Amino acid sequence: MIETITRELRGLPEWVLREYFTKLGGLPQPDGSYAGDGWQARLIQQPDLKRGGMTFCVYRLEFSGEQDVLRVVWPQFELKILRPGG
Repeated sequence: MIETITRELRGLPEWVLREYFTKLGGLPQPDGSYAGDGWQARLIQQPDLKRGGMTFCVYRLEFSGEQDVLRVVWPQFELKILRPGG
């Protein structure tokens, strides 16, 4: 059964997120998403978030795949996106 996890990610540049997908075994797809063995990740850029003099990039992440695959891959990705103070 296919499951989709949706999250809003702030303050992480797109190139960093794409590098994380690659480290999980994902390959870039023609539509801009990344696909690995049994999973797919899509980033959708949202309006930047402005706080005082700072601007943060914001992405909506749709991470989908078979339940068994997500149980393994999603926690690995979550560890990569953890940030102190976040």
